[in-house]
Amino acid sequence: RDVDEIVAAVRPAVKRLGLHDDKGGCWAHFLGQVRAKLHVVLAFSPVGDPIRVRCGRFPALVNCVTIDWLQPWPEQALLSVAKRFLDVVDLGDVKARAAVELFMPHAFLSVNRLSQAYLDQERRHNWTTPKSFLE
Repeated sequence: RDVDEIVAAVRPAVKRLGLHDDKGGCWAHFLGQVRAKLHVVLAFSPVGDPIRVRCGRFPALVNCVTIDWLQPWPEQALLSVAKRFLDVVDLGDVKARAAVELFMPHAFLSVNRLSQAYLDQERRHNWTTPKSFLE
């Protein structure tokens, strides 16, 4: 039933393209459009065993994808997230709140700098993520 609805919906486009507008032609055109335009985003933490296990079970996660490593967050974005996250936390007075809000991005960026130095010196990664920023 769903296939028939899809075929009926794409038939006008198939006719405009001058392709065979039989059921098989319409279905092939539809699948071609899906393959050309469908993008799936999966996000995994690179830390620990879960990603290794998933990649072992599903090799296409590595072989058939484009990996886009997240870029570093600018300090202003980290500050904005810190403010929103801490909005529900009682930090006492306004001065204490401002100090903690400013410290969070500073600490996260400092850890990132030291992690890079650690990688350069020891050739070992220390991953930091936005999730670890909030923890």
